[in-house]
Amino acid sequence: MELDVRLTRDHVPVVYHYFYLDEVTTGSGPIFQHTAERLQGVRVVGTDRLGGAHAIPTLEDVLSEFGSLIRMDIELKGPEPEAAEIVGNMLGRFRNLCRTRSR
Repeated sequence: MELDVRLTRDHVPVVYHYFYLDEVTTGSGPIFQHTAERLQGVRVVGTDRLGGAHAIPTLEDVLSEFGSLIRMDIELKGPEPEAAEIVGNMLGRFRNLCRTRSR
C-alpha cells in the first residue's frame, strides 16, 4: 500500500494525498497550515469508496493499526525539509513491525 504523508503545522505526519484540504474535505487550505488537533475536526467526504466521512489519519495511527498486516510504501509530500527526519524517527519507533523476507 502506498501512503502519501504530509506534515501538519505542528509537525505531525498525516496520511493525505492532496496539497489542499479543499479537494475532498470539509476543510480548506494546505495541510501544513493546520495543526493535528485542528485536522481532527476535518472530514474526508469527496469519495464514495470510503463509505462516508472520515477523519484524516495520522501516520502513527495507520502504522499502529495496519503496520504488522501489510507492506507500506511511504511517499513524503509537501514543502517541509524536516519531513524525512520526523517520519524516519517515527518509523524507527515501529521497527519491530518490520520482518525480513527470504527471496
